[in-house]
Amino acid sequence: DRDGFLTDIEVAKSAYETAWEQLEALKAKDLIAQGKIKEYHIEISDIIRRYLEGRFSLNAPEMTTEEFLNSLRQGARLETAHKDLLREFLGYCDLVKFAKYTPESREIELVWESASNFISQTKTPSN
Repeated sequence: DRDGFLTDIEVAKSAYETAWEQLEALKAKDLIAQGKIKEYHIEISDIIRRYLEGRFSLNAPEMTTEEFLNSLRQGARLETAHKDLLREFLGYCDLVKFAKYTPESREIELVWESASNFISQTKTPSN
């Protein structure tokens, strides 16, 4: 019947809402306590890359960090401070993912803070 029609439609989530849910799910996995430091950095980096794709229509998931940062220089979608934060965040994640760098616990906390700050600072005004 017509009355039940609206209850069957799922409201699309914003890139901001989706990213926060993914960050919370990552935290719940407790990868750090399990010693899965590399996996944690891979996942948090992927969350930010998918957020960038959804929020700014940037093809971040398909690019290397270097390619992505080069593409950022061309566009004006992000403020300089956010570009700098991303450059530092992605570069750090790459150190852990590819250079076998083992971060201290405070460095891991800073990665989380960088990701959550970036998402909070770049959300659309309607969120």
